[in-house]
Formats: sequence, structure tokens, C-alpha cells
Amino acid sequence: MVIPHAQRIKDANLKVVAYADNLGDLITGPVPMDEKESWTKKEVAARKYVANPGSLSSYELDLLQNELDVTADLDKDLATLSDKIIEMADLFTDVAGKIAGLRRVSMTDRVFARVKTI
Repeated sequence: MVIPHAQRIKDANLKVVAYADNLGDLITGPVPMDEKESWTKKEVAARKYVANPGSLSSYELDLLQNELDVTADLDKDLATLSDKIIEMADLFTDVAGKIAGLRRVSMTDRVFARVKTI
């Protein structure tokens, strides 16, 4: 049985969407959801620390300090840790945008409209 060209393109687009769905996990690795949910809070705390260390709430300071307590051999102080958190947050934001774009382009009518012209 020969699969029509339009169906092959549609199937390929669905594979791209599935790939995009899994790409985020490939980048972050096997991180528990509760830890992922803390990333935004850590990013906010890190950005506040870099801008004005005295502006953090006690919760935000504890969030950063608790991580530094474990990573002290890698991060010499809260400023270093905050810089690394911001760097990773910026990188992940960039990658997440590309993943979202890949998924969106694969699912748009533009792609399927092209199939009709083939």
C-alpha cells in the first residue's frame, strides 16, 4: 500500500510535534516536577540578588542559600550562584522559545495548506 504524499507530510509534522514535546525533557534531564516548579522562583530571586542583594525576602534568600549550602564547592558565594542561575534561565528561555516555535510551525494551517498544493 502506498501512503499518499499528503499523509506522509502530515505524519512527518506530527513526528516533529512529538519531538518538540520531548525536547524540553532531553535538555533538562530527569528533573522532578516540584524542582522544575521552583526554577522561576530561583530565577526571580537571583535577578533580585544581582540587582540589589538587600531586596530579597527571607524566603528568596533561603532559596538561594539552601542551594549554595550544597554547591559551595562549585559556587563561591550567592553572587556566583545567582549569575549561574540567570545564565541557565536565559538559556532555557531561548531554547523553550525555539521548541514552542517548532511545535507551532508544525501544527499551523500553513504547513497543511502546503500539502494541498503538492
